[in-house]
Amino acid sequence: PIPCVPWQSQTSGQEQILRGVSTADGQDEDVGINLWQYFSRSIFDDFDSDSKGFFNVYTRAFAEIDTLERNASNGRNLEFTCAPVLGDMSSDHDVVKAFYDYWTPFSTKRSFGWKDKWKLSEAPNRRIRRAMEAENRKERAEAKKEYNGVVKRLIQLVRKRDPRVAMYQKEVKERRIAQEEAENERKKQVEDRKTKEDV
Repeated sequence: PIPCVPWQSQTSGQEQILRGVSTADGQDEDVGINLWQYFSRSIFDDFDSDSKGFFNVYTRAFAEIDTLERNASNGRNLEFTCAPVLGDMSSDHDVVKAFYDYWTPFSTKRSFGWKDKWKLSEAPNRRIRRAMEAENRKERAEAKKEYNGVVKRLIQLVRKRDPRVAMYQKEVKERRIAQEEAENERKKQVEDRKTKEDV
């Protein structure tokens, strides 16, 4: 089995209550992850296994995203699939593939309730309340779309920078070329035999 990212809850339920945040009513907390920092080449030093290396830096980045997704899922009783680990330079292709297959079609489970423009309890009547709900839904949808887009762009960038992906693509290309050459050689031998038989 592919190993999963270790998980620690971002905040305890008691802390959420003290801060007036409830994941049960869709108001999951606005935890500010600065994903933009991970788009910079200077965020990692090299491809070694030290703390500033590519694999550790991006493992932490996706573990942060994953923790928020798990918290949102648990708080709203949604099904959650554990995120595979990024691994390191020695990881098998199955580990690498599982990681990118999981994150590439990313769609957040977070509610983005903190993006609401209106507090529904302040609506003077049902008609106004429905209008407020509609505007809040629109704000949440826009925030979700933007967040999904950033995470998807990040995974594309990480994949592009990941030397294991390039090495695997090179191996696949070399195997394909070798197979084509072997097939061409086989065809040539068949044609040579036919020519000798005809003579």
